[in-house]
Amino acid sequence: MTMHLGWHDDHVVRYVHSLGRAAIWGPAVAALILVLSCPSRAVGQASRVPEFRPFVGTYVPTGKHGDLLDRAMAVGAQAALELGRGAHAVAALSWIPTERRSPTDPQRVEMAQFDLGAEWLTAGAPGWRVSPLLGAGVGLRAYRDRDSASPSQANLAGYGSLGVEVAGGRVALRLEGRDYVTAFRGLAGGEGTSVRNDATIIVALGYHMR
Repeated sequence: MTMHLGWHDDHVVRYVHSLGRAAIWGPAVAALILVLSCPSRAVGQASRVPEFRPFVGTYVPTGKHGDLLDRAMAVGAQAALELGRGAHAVAALSWIPTERRSPTDPQRVEMAQFDLGAEWLTAGAPGWRVSPLLGAGVGLRAYRDRDSASPSQANLAGYGSLGVEVAGGRVALRLEGRDYVTAFRGLAGGEGTSVRNDATIIVALGYHMR
């Protein structure tokens, strides 16, 4: 699958094209390698505890993006690594099957989102605990129009997140909202670059593998 990014700088174009040719799990693998390679003194004596979080949720485009795309289901998973004192490194992959808005001929659009970020949870008492969370990160957003021959598009994206986690023992239930800002040149890549906004609200079930 060939991906195109609408930037005018040749160096940026070549860099993003190389990302588009990487395997679909590339960003998540890179995230884990980055975290695991960090020296232990960066997080003191805290042990690194991996966590896996499958999730389901709702994709909500806003503004001009809400005029272009419909709301849709979002599914995916996060891989997190606890660094101590409520800090986590997080890699996420999500898939969103949506539609392009049209009164006569709606078109199916698939979106894939790859993220690498960090989050912080407030410390709680032992046993079952409720912890607010705050996060931020960057990633790569890919679009594919399934009803046309247009090439897939890849755009850089950034997000901020807020949520809450209820945890006890090895399991956790979390509600998280992520607000995304992306550079966008249309589903076919032929439009002028604009800044678009959308959000994803998810419910995830976490399992600490310790």
